[in-house]
Amino acid sequence: GPTARIAPEVWAASDRGTDQEALFNLFVGLRRLSSSGIVIWASDMGRGGPTTMFTKTRWPLELGGFRLYRSWEGQPAANVQQRVRPATVAGWHLDVRVYFGTQHPTKATLAKAQAEIDRLILPTS
Repeated sequence: GPTARIAPEVWAASDRGTDQEALFNLFVGLRRLSSSGIVIWASDMGRGGPTTMFTKTRWPLELGGFRLYRSWEGQPAANVQQRVRPATVAGWHLDVRVYFGTQHPTKATLAKAQAEIDRLILPTS
């Protein structure tokens, strides 16, 4: 019969104490993020070239190129900011999302998030 393909994902969370909850129950964990908390969720959406959604970009991704959402459908708490970047890199469609525990992350928190994004590794097969 038909089989569903589950996108390979990688998660990272920075808050001591809430990080495991954020990783295993995203929306509960996001409600508990501190103002310096960060959760990064990166998904491999499969092979493909650039599209209107998955635009071609350089690697590593630049946080400044992510779409910023201060509110969105299903937002777990008003303080949680979401940044989203669907991208095509080296023939891969990627969906990378960064969540902050504040609507106004500090320069240090943004730099920490960028450092984690810089550590992401592209799929190999």
